[in-house]
Amino acid sequence: MEALKLAQALRKKQVRVLVEMKERRLKKSLDYANKSLIPFVIVLGSQEVETGIINLKNMLSGADVTISIQELTGDPHSFLVFRNGNESSHARCLVIFPAKILFWN
Repeated sequence: MEALKLAQALRKKQVRVLVEMKERRLKKSLDYANKSLIPFVIVLGSQEVETGIINLKNMLSGADVTISIQELTGDPHSFLVFRNGNESSHARCLVIFPAKILFWN
């Protein structure tokens, strides 16, 4: 349910969001993200929902950024930026799983 609320909040900020209800193992979801060239991944579990703090993982660089859900939903485009060569680009789509969130461009 929290993933659906997050999806709705991000859609209001013009972030395209897809919600997938398949239950996959985390490794399968990360493999899917890599194969689909999804640049950002958030794993949203009960601890993240309870604390309101998430790790935004850049799948291209491997870097993690710890931010609050409130920060992400307040200005998602400032966090959903990745470098492709010399230019920056905003991730335009987001896939949300009940326990996993995947962003892609």
